Amino acid sequence: LHLCSKVDSEQSGMMADSKQVTTRMAFPIRAIVQRLGAAEKSGWEKYLPQGLCLRGIQPSSSPTSSPPVGRSDSTPSDCQSTDAVVPGKIFKLSRQTQGCRQVQHALDVAADGKAVVAMVSELHGHVWETMRCPNGNHVLQKCIPMMRPQDLQFMLDELMHRNVPAQASCHKYGCRIVQKLLQHCDADQTRPLVEAIMTRAVHIACHPFGNYVIQHLLANADLERSRILCNILQKNMSALALDPFGRAVLGRAFSVLPLDHKLALARSLVQEPDLWMEVACSRLGHPAAFTLLELLHGQEREKALDVLLQNQETLLSSGPGCLWAEALGLVKPNAVASVA
Repeated sequence: LHLCSKVDSEQSGMMADSKQVTTRMAFPIRAIVQRLGAAEKSGWEKYLPQGLCLRGIQPSSSPTSSPPVGRSDSTPSDCQSTDAVVPGKIFKLSRQTQGCRQVQHALDVAADGKAVVAMVSELHGHVWETMRCPNGNHVLQKCIPMMRPQDLQFMLDELMHRNVPAQASCHKYGCRIVQKLLQHCDADQTRPLVEAIMTRAVHIACHPFGNYVIQHLLANADLERSRILCNILQKNMSALALDPFGRAVLGRAFSVLPLDHKLALARSLVQEPDLWMEVACSRLGHPAAFTLLELLHGQEREKALDVLLQNQETLLSSGPGCLWAEALGLVKPNAVASVA
């Protein structure tokens, strides 16, 4: 009894010290400590530095402890070896929260490129489904830069076979995969994909996610493709200028296209005073408008300035417009902040 009471008192003292240490910690650290001390092992513990030791805090579980009943997801730390779990299960694991991390870890530690290709080959026929998955898309983003262009051909083929380039470009996760493929595949490989995207360029440019794909094309276009994109933007200036994401695409075009293409776009925009004002007074469009004004000279520049000066009330009704008002000397700098 004496021995038991002594042990109990020692444990009580340790718990009291631990509690005191915990209460002195800032809330984020205290929350992490409490999670580490919980009975159920957290899946994110494996991302903490090895050997992490918090004063007075007991480890969350022993290496030999069993996972809670009903818990099916596994982590690299729960498995004897990654190689024993992943082969043959790439597609299944890629769609799981913990499983996709397991697959990414397996790709990181793969012996060579052939091992990576062997694992990714299990995604053949499942690219469209995987790229739309909130977990699986990370596996595709991981493997694409690790593979040779010719080994990525099956992904391009599946997108074209299913006729989904536009849908993929406008998908929350798919747009990331499309940009990765455009970045890491050869131009000859991606030509069918790019042509399919450009047939619906205006729709994609005005989409919350698709506009990033069009911006990527603009930033990496060769001279011929730049000319084609410029023509598409010119012919659809009204739709782009009236859409917030379309204006972001115009802004990118004014930043990356060759000078003659920038001038062609600038002249098209200034010919429509209402569109010019729409772009100049918008959050995503006003940087492009400032760039546009720098490109124009002589009568073209004067015409663009006259439109702004004739619409002072419109300028002062928006934050970006107030920046124009300040640049044109219509208001004092300290007045812009109060108006905006």
